[in-house]
Amino acid sequence: MAEKRHSKPLPVIQQYTLDDSSRQHISNLLKRWLLDEKVPLEPWFNVLYNIIIVISEKTFTSSESNLKQKICIQTISASSPTDSKFLPNVFHGSNKTTNDKTEEHLPIFDFPIGGTVRIYGSSGSITSKLVDIVSAMIYVIQSLCLEYFLMRDQHVKLIHGPSTQLKPPTADKSDEKANLKQGFLSWLIGSPQKKRTDTTKKSIPEKRTSAFLKRGLSFGNITKKFESDKQIPSYDYDQVVESTDPQRFSKLKKRVELALISSSPDCFFPYPTLLNRLDLEVQLLQEQKRIYFNEITQSKLGSNHNISETRPRRASTLLSTINLANRKRHSYHADELNNSPVHKPSQEDLDSVILPQFITAYSSFRSSELLGDSRFGLEHLLLDTFTLKGFKQHQSITVGVTCYPIGCPERPCFGPIMSKMDYFKFNTEEEEKIGNLEGEQEPQEIRNMDQTLGSVIRNWCEKSRSSCQTLIDESKAPIFSTEGQITERPGLLHSQSRKSMNSVNSQSGGRNKKLDSNRQCSIYHACQQPLMDHVFCITHGTGKFNVYMDLVQMEEEKAAYLPDVIESWFMCNKCDVSTMPQKLHALTEQFSFGKFLELSFYSTRFSTFSKPMCQHKAKSDLIRCFRLKPKGVTIKFVYEEAKRYELRVPRIQVGDIKESLYGKEPRMNPAILRDWKLTAIQEIEILFHSVTTHLDLLNRYILAEGKRKCRGLTSDLARQHQTELKTLETEISEIRKKLKVDQNGLLQVLSKTDLNELNDFRRYFGIQSNSILEYLSTWQKKAYIEVMDNCNWIKPDYIESKNIHCFPGSSILVREDEPTSIIAYTLSSNAYLQEIFSSEDSHIRKEDNEAILATSNGKNRSVPSLTSSGSESEESSDSNTTLKPQILDGYYSSIERKFISSSTGSSTETASFRTMLVEVCKTSVSEAQMNHSKRVEDLKSKWQVHSPWIKKQEESKVENRGLKREFSERDLEPLSAVEKDSDNISISTKEFKATSYYYEPANDSSKNSGDDKKMISPHISYKFVHDNTEFTCIVYYAKEFEQLRKQCDINQLVIESLSRCDSWAASGGKSKSHFYKTKDDKLVVKQMVNAWNIAEKDAFLKFAPKYFEHMNQSSNLPSVLAKIFGFFTIRIKNTLDKKETLDMDVLIMEHLFFGHQIIKKFDFKGIQDRHVEESRKQQKDITLWDGDWLDEHRMHLPVNEQSKAMIQTAIQNDTEFLSKSNIMDYSLLVGIDKEKGEMTAGVVDFIGTYTWYKKIESRSKSTLRSSRKEVTVVPPEQYKERFDREVCDYFIPVPGKFDHVQLDQIMPSLLNHS
Repeated sequence: MAEKRHSKPLPVIQQYTLDDSSRQHISNLLKRWLLDEKVPLEPWFNVLYNIIIVISEKTFTSSESNLKQKICIQTISASSPTDSKFLPNVFHGSNKTTNDKTEEHLPIFDFPIGGTVRIYGSSGSITSKLVDIVSAMIYVIQSLCLEYFLMRDQHVKLIHGPSTQLKPPTADKSDEKANLKQGFLSWLIGSPQKKRTDTTKKSIPEKRTSAFLKRGLSFGNITKKFESDKQIPSYDYDQVVESTDPQRFSKLKKRVELALISSSPDCFFPYPTLLNRLDLEVQLLQEQKRIYFNEITQSKLGSNHNISETRPRRASTLLSTINLANRKRHSYHADELNNSPVHKPSQEDLDSVILPQFITAYSSFRSSELLGDSRFGLEHLLLDTFTLKGFKQHQSITVGVTCYPIGCPERPCFGPIMSKMDYFKFNTEEEEKIGNLEGEQEPQEIRNMDQTLGSVIRNWCEKSRSSCQTLIDESKAPIFSTEGQITERPGLLHSQSRKSMNSVNSQSGGRNKKLDSNRQCSIYHACQQPLMDHVFCITHGTGKFNVYMDLVQMEEEKAAYLPDVIESWFMCNKCDVSTMPQKLHALTEQFSFGKFLELSFYSTRFSTFSKPMCQHKAKSDLIRCFRLKPKGVTIKFVYEEAKRYELRVPRIQVGDIKESLYGKEPRMNPAILRDWKLTAIQEIEILFHSVTTHLDLLNRYILAEGKRKCRGLTSDLARQHQTELKTLETEISEIRKKLKVDQNGLLQVLSKTDLNELNDFRRYFGIQSNSILEYLSTWQKKAYIEVMDNCNWIKPDYIESKNIHCFPGSSILVREDEPTSIIAYTLSSNAYLQEIFSSEDSHIRKEDNEAILATSNGKNRSVPSLTSSGSESEESSDSNTTLKPQILDGYYSSIERKFISSSTGSSTETASFRTMLVEVCKTSVSEAQMNHSKRVEDLKSKWQVHSPWIKKQEESKVENRGLKREFSERDLEPLSAVEKDSDNISISTKEFKATSYYYEPANDSSKNSGDDKKMISPHISYKFVHDNTEFTCIVYYAKEFEQLRKQCDINQLVIESLSRCDSWAASGGKSKSHFYKTKDDKLVVKQMVNAWNIAEKDAFLKFAPKYFEHMNQSSNLPSVLAKIFGFFTIRIKNTLDKKETLDMDVLIMEHLFFGHQIIKKFDFKGIQDRHVEESRKQQKDITLWDGDWLDEHRMHLPVNEQSKAMIQTAIQNDTEFLSKSNIMDYSLLVGIDKEKGEMTAGVVDFIGTYTWYKKIESRSKSTLRSSRKEVTVVPPEQYKERFDREVCDYFIPVPGKFDHVQLDQIMPSLLNHS
């Protein structure tokens, strides 16, 4: 085996001094802090800078001394600031070397140099600010001095220029006006302060390095587009980031890029994942608005778009919208846009663009405001990166710690936990003893305690032979609380959760299950193997260090004479080249271990050697080695990139509504309706193209057949036959001309049709197309009976199929084999709009009806205007006629609300209803003139048969109080080709319409007796009939769900999605419910079966008001509930045999995983022994359970700490609500999207109440199961406590530099345990 090659040790530098990067960094920090504290740069910058440099030089001069001295600060108001100085070995004023362990103060530790910083010429409030700044600068210089020796021992190349080369930055008086204390997140509240316009201000020298650090996570190739196109202007440190600024997240990222939060130079920090994602979303939205704006501007500038052009493909997600530059669909209000140049729209122009809901509903924004989950996430981040306060906040590092046996990372012996180390906040053994005896040692200080690099190395080496069990027993030892009582070491749960958890686990002695080694999520799973057979995994940000221990056997006699020193060297992870071991300097040993980790993760120069060791230069190629010489134990730090996932709540979140529910916005995305209108145009063109093609074929047949027949005929007969052929050709030519007129007429009717009422045109088109085909078939049989082939026109599905219905007043087709279309039609119909948007005080006032109709129907009627109208009081002009019109089509609908009793909640008599009867008839003109009144009477009698409420009202003779009726008729545009029948009688097609509505006020004194007042039911029952098929849709809590859909910005999207659906075989549940999924994959429809009985249904209806209240409160907080957007009962019945072909209750829910490429799904209930059977795990699209996650996936799928904190808060808020609502047996559904690096989580199945039979089920299962297994059905409070405790611990958080980790999430680890 070849010997290892060792590079020669570096020559020792005898004269120590700060390098150029450190001096420049001190200059940047000092200037920024003076500006932040509003201290004049002149003369204080030069004064303080010179003092700090003097202290650093004297510190290096005394670095070999073993003295531990103090530095004091003294302020004197007399004399000039330029007289300020550092007095070595003089101790006056306040002592600033006290190791203050509060967050407000930085630790200033004992050091080889001592003395007093005497500040002259300070007065008033500026004095305390100067003392604070000087104290922080002393901390920085002391850290840099120790860091210098670390860099020297680690062979880092430091640049030292001549002493006269580096000068302090010139103080610019214009900078004195700077003030960064306006708030780093002032945009959250919309700061009104104006942006400064001074262009003469010099910028602070920025940190630069040749190395490029990968920042944040990518959203794929689309991210590269914006990163290459986006140009961020030179940064203004003092600008206020406004909430409406589309570049606000880019500016916040710039603050992160130029952050002054470290005492070390050349530390560059990756962007927080949330900040990176929000910036990308804003840029995508801006780009989409730019595309939409340019399209509408082009049309307004005179670009003519062919109405029959090919329809573009719809985008389904926000991320796919960037490729829509060639789309021809618009979702903005054109009247509100300005005629700006296409290539340069202003921000005001872009703000006027209204994007469709399939984009905005899945965004993190409502208008320009953030939703609650993103706001919470940003508030969790420490983004104050320039101020002195922000600097102090960042003088610590939080890491994830795991200790596991080599080769077995799935089941760690210790961890995973989060451990925080406040830099240089050391605790001596004497302080620990005094604190424990006096009960003054706070748990916070034990958690956040730092240790020196030397003590950590020595501690690991000394305990490397100890068993894992022994070390863990020491770490689990009790600590003293602030009251002096012995308690357990703190767990990861909130204090309230721990209290409640102890009450739940009272049978086991109240022991915190977080420390229970029998739990798979416990942080303690000890083994008997020595510590050196384990790996310490330290995770932070986007990387991790694996720490290994190797033992080199040494003879005891030789080991006794070896000095007690720590050596360090490097190895290459690829070629095994190493440097010569070198003894650590004594001051290097005193360096903060937490600070050492910060440099290892973030410093670009910490991995830059003065002389390359080999050709491998990647960070992961470098192995840092330390060895305690007498022990023969080597500690190796091996770095590797680590992927972490962003844990996200359901993307559809509740926002605030700034406009009324009664707004004039369309019921569906106009772009979708325009697409459907384009489809209708294509259907018209296809019809007439098919008919003319068929006529061309007939014409060719006539010519060919005529030539054939004329061959054997005499001249007279041939001449006669030619005349007949010419007659037929003339008829065909005339038919073509009439068809062209009819085609234009149909297009004209369609152009006048309102987008919300395309069904009216579809019915008209179906009737007229059938008339054309019937006429053509009749003419063909008369002219050429031997031709058997008819026109080959592929009919639209709503004409071809008897199971598809075009009900009036909507654009949604009702499909019998797609039940959700019944709901979509109901929510989009004019009758439903009128009912739900009517005021309860004046339910159907005339002015309200007109306004609602104007909103729902638009400016143009969907069919030609009425040619005649009448009422039931008109007299018949000819009662003896017996002619009956031919009924081509007929529709009937009714919508009803009941009164409910305030005391019992049960339904009583009808409060309101609306009915409509529409029939399309073909009749002759003379018949129509003679039979108008009789037709009205026929309609009235038929109407009463369909409307039992009308008959009831007429019998009670209260028609004048609330019942209103109207009758009308209108001529449908006649066809030129078929304007007369076979008897040459003119044909007319008419639509007859009868409507009624009734309303009884709830405050009618004649109906209210005693204290039992009537209230109008929140539920709406809608019935509509066509072709002997009756559809019923009961909309529960119609107005409340409408409000919720509006808050979630999906009120249009729900109707669009529900218009089409497929059956869906969902996996993972045990309810055996049948599922449907909309064809666009956005919504899931769950049919309630089996256990869904009357009691459960009533329980949900009682739960619904609490659900709406909770959703309203969720506008400011993240919610993990998978939203329910509607509850309906839908039925289909044959009116002839009265048989029901469909009857089901359904819930409309969001599809959690829409737009994701899910590779794994999990269903969590907080029961760790839930496993999917092995035989089912290989099935496609299987949903795994708790035990499967813990055994195989948990340790390999860590998440961002910020997203874990957000999910945990959301879970606790939502489960608290569910528990108070008597709900249990819900689950957390989690999907893994590896491509996006996201986990989407949502609470599902939260409608199960703890009823009496579930109590029986719980007790029965508890009795039958073994004592070690937990049951699913437990009381709601207990279910909540278990769910919060277990499920939140399933996710392993990886903290980043900007994460504000809460104290109760921190635990002391083996890293700083001695």
